[in-house]
Amino acid sequence: MNYEMDDSYDYLKNVFPLYYKKLFNKEVAAQYAKAEMYLKQLPFLSIRTCNCEWGFLKRSVDTLYENWLQNEKRLLESKGD
Repeated sequence: MNYEMDDSYDYLKNVFPLYYKKLFNKEVAAQYAKAEMYLKQLPFLSIRTCNCEWGFLKRSVDTLYENWLQNEKRLLESKGD
């Protein structure tokens, strides 16, 4: 992923951590959906019509985000070499 000067990078680095692993409610679900869009590089926001889908959304985005964080850490470490 090329995030140079990209809103998605700024969002994942600075905004999403405010909602990551927080108590799930409508506001947090909306932020998780936005993070999912960026992490999966979707052209649009995937709307969940039922809160019964929130559990899957949370688990899925938590895994994607943890992988993204690990990749970011590796990139920073490789730039330091």
